[in-house]
Amino acid sequence: MLSFLFPTYCIGCWSLGQYLCDACLRELDTHSEICPYCHCFSQQGVTCRDCRQSHPDGLDGLIIGFRYHESIKKAILKLKYGHISSLAPTLAHQLGLHLISHPWYSRMGPILLTDVPNHRRRRRMIKGYNQSTLLAQALSKEYWLPFQSLARRVKNTKQQTMLSRGKRWENLTNAFSSKTHDIKNYQTIVIVDDVTTTGSTLHHVCRSIKSQYPDKRVRWLVIARQGK
Repeated sequence: MLSFLFPTYCIGCWSLGQYLCDACLRELDTHSEICPYCHCFSQQGVTCRDCRQSHPDGLDGLIIGFRYHESIKKAILKLKYGHISSLAPTLAHQLGLHLISHPWYSRMGPILLTDVPNHRRRRRMIKGYNQSTLLAQALSKEYWLPFQSLARRVKNTKQQTMLSRGKRWENLTNAFSSKTHDIKNYQTIVIVDDVTTTGSTLHHVCRSIKSQYPDKRVRWLVIARQGK
């Protein structure tokens, strides 16, 4: 009855049936493999040697699904700002395909998924949900991967979209803290998010996690990246 009253249409072409139809999925541009910091080409998306020296407590690498335009951009915006939380499983499915097909996957060891936390004021009063959490939970459910929130946002910072690259990094300084959990059975933590531009948010989340769990590898899994 709900499907009849509220049918699902493709974000890209408005065909009936699903949020992203097969034809529109085939037209999406995959993103190249880059270092999460300098954004230069890096095989398999590992953090390059120079950036690893500059950020010893930072990300070990990333997986980016698509370029941020066309249908995938529309889908992310509707999930992030359009209050269409039912889009999360569709996008999480695409994230999962990129994760399990990546060369890293067989070498990651036991994986724990985690999210990028929102400040409680924004989550409860403005959006009503955290899209990163929805994506991580949907990915966990479909691919049978454990999920645990490992960080909290302790500062209600300005929106990153209105700031320059330098200001974005400054804006998030000391914005996150870690949570204590028993995760000794996991070797790799995978932070799940929707879209990134400079990588500043993920770096600061990673730093808070590694301050509590310094022996863990931290990777980043994101649907799309704004930029070339």
